[in-house]
Amino acid sequence: MTRATPVFVLAAALLFFLVPSALAAALLFFLVPSVLCNGDACLECTLIIGVLDQYADTHEVSIEQAMDDLCGFLPSELQPGCKALVEKYGDVIINLLSEGATPDEVCQGITLCADYKQCSLFTPKFDRTSLQHDRVGHMVEKTAGGFTQHHIGLSPWDWIKQELAEVFSSHIPPGVFDLDDDHFSTLHPLRGADWRGMDCGDTNSDVYPGRNVTNFSSNIDHNCNGVVGSSGSQTYESLLCANTGQMGTIVIGASAQAHFRIPPTWIEGQYINSTTYDDLIFAIENELDWPHLSWATGWDTSNPNTPVSSLYLKMREQNLCNHRDYQSISLNGAGSPHLIPLVQTLSRNQTHDQPALAVIATIGDDICGMNHDANHMTTPQEFQQNILTLLNTLDTKLPSGSHVLFMGLVDGRILWDTMNNLTHPIGRNITYAKIYEYLTCINANPCYLWLNSNQTLRDIGSARAAQLSAVYETIVANYTFKHFDMAYLPFPLEQIKQTWVANGGNPADLIEPVDGFHPSQVTHKLLADYVWQWLQKNYPSWIPLTNPNNAKILQLFGKTNPNNAKILQLFGDQGGY
Repeated sequence: MTRATPVFVLAAALLFFLVPSALAAALLFFLVPSVLCNGDACLECTLIIGVLDQYADTHEVSIEQAMDDLCGFLPSELQPGCKALVEKYGDVIINLLSEGATPDEVCQGITLCADYKQCSLFTPKFDRTSLQHDRVGHMVEKTAGGFTQHHIGLSPWDWIKQELAEVFSSHIPPGVFDLDDDHFSTLHPLRGADWRGMDCGDTNSDVYPGRNVTNFSSNIDHNCNGVVGSSGSQTYESLLCANTGQMGTIVIGASAQAHFRIPPTWIEGQYINSTTYDDLIFAIENELDWPHLSWATGWDTSNPNTPVSSLYLKMREQNLCNHRDYQSISLNGAGSPHLIPLVQTLSRNQTHDQPALAVIATIGDDICGMNHDANHMTTPQEFQQNILTLLNTLDTKLPSGSHVLFMGLVDGRILWDTMNNLTHPIGRNITYAKIYEYLTCINANPCYLWLNSNQTLRDIGSARAAQLSAVYETIVANYTFKHFDMAYLPFPLEQIKQTWVANGGNPADLIEPVDGFHPSQVTHKLLADYVWQWLQKNYPSWIPLTNPNNAKILQLFGKTNPNNAKILQLFGDQGGY
């Protein structure tokens, strides 16, 4: 079962306390079922009440006004559900916070943290010793004792789940976003064009990005790269793209490859305003992933404040005929066992499609887990079997001339070493060390071995990561496959960090601030640049050489398609994806 990560837990908090919608139900119940296990509900409640309390303080408004504001800031279609929850639970939350209860105590009071009374994230905002008979504690006990009996007959969490389940049944019928069942879509989210190149013919399963062979006329863009029409007796596709070394870009991995993140402004009370949650629905539909901004398959460069670089963009820059030929086969929480069924969703035909550069990157999920020991980690023997099974499947999907790049596992000690003393965006002077400790206490720490204060345990996790990375080297040295060759690149986070710091950067900027766990947008950009330069130096033949007579261009930059200028002149940059 896929394990939720802190960033998804926080997103789920927004969903279930603010967004009781059918869409939320669809994604959380069917895509990440484990979100609702162990102490996740407690964590979600605690963080959301913390955000509410922080917003009220920083904007100097009452808790009641803060609730109204936050509901009003949601997209209009989500506001009624939020207001309904406020009607049910608002008075309880207002009374508890007004009496000085911490978010932990509020969530104990509404029963979501009833099993974790020994765990606390927040400290009281003021001295409560003057409160007679511990009125806060008494009110919490009173609320917890009567809430389920007199309000809804269920715990608040079960009630929300029940409401979501009831509205899900009529939403998102299967296949509605991929009419021809070729795994490509005309929509961006919901595993659509943000994840794979946009389908330009969703009623014909023989029209999709990356296709090579076609019997269609020149007016049909059979591979969706925007090159259509003809010049005299030749099609522009054959004139400008044939024999130019077209190659797709594929990444197979987990949340770090899908670019799992949540904007810090979502939880920083001082910055929350009427536009904060404008992209909430979009983010939910993409499972809180941002693959269109990722280091492997990112393509959206429209925001000048968001640095984006990717292997796909570099392949496209080499050859504009590669437009839209990218696929992110990534899933949050997927370790090597999960990649075996996941790769079945890869859409590549060995007879009809172009070859591809496929990156396999399981950088931490075979190490991470909630267990307070090291017994859950994937063994080197298991890891090798999983990767070999994955490669055997790829050998039935990738066309001849493809390449497979293994990215080693990360040394996760960088997380604690970099973040532990820093203050988390949730505020109240809560450090990442306190966040990690709290997650452990409520049995919701997604990577206990690396997100804890025990140096010995962190070393054990990194030692196993090195062992699993060595498996890749063994496979490269001892195995061959019919349709692709292979290479191994150790995960270069330490090299990226050194370069970043040498240029005046803060190491913390390389890690997502909300979860303190995933690579940041800056890291995604730097990682794409590093991997591309490494390929140019070590595997230049993997980069399509489309103009073999231009030695100077090859020496300086690597070859580019000599027809790029003509393609731009005739068809524009084909933006929009």
